[in-house]
Amino acid sequence: MRSPSLQSLTQPKIDGSTSSETDSASAPFENASERIRLSAEQVRGSRIDHVLQTAGLVKSRGEGRRLVTSGGVYIATRAQGGEQIEFTAVSTPESVVDEYLLDGKLLVLRLGKWKIKVIELTYR
Repeated sequence: MRSPSLQSLTQPKIDGSTSSETDSASAPFENASERIRLSAEQVRGSRIDHVLQTAGLVKSRGEGRRLVTSGGVYIATRAQGGEQIEFTAVSTPESVVDEYLLDGKLLVLRLGKWKIKVIELTYR
C-alpha cells in the first residue's frame, strides 16, 4: 500500500476532479478521510480507546479495546525524513495519544484497511 502524505489527508481537493478520474494507485486516499474536531482537553493524555469513543468511531470503550486488541487500529506517524506518513498498528488500548500528534494538533487514525479519520485538536 502506498503511503499518503499528510497534506493529502488534511486538505480538500481543489482541482475539481473526481475519484474516477484519478489513477487507481491513489484511489484509496481520495476523499477517504473525514475530519473530526475535538477539544485538546478531550484528547491530550487520553488512552486510544477513549479517543475512539469520544470521536464517535466506536460505540463504547470496550468496543475500542477489542478493536485495538484485534489489530484493527493504526495510527499515523511521520515517515523518515519527509511529508509522507506511515501507519503503525496500535499495540495496546492503554496507549496515550500525545506521542502520536502530528504538528501538535492532528491525530490520523486508520480503522481496518481503508477507513481513515483525521482528528483535529482545537484550542481555546
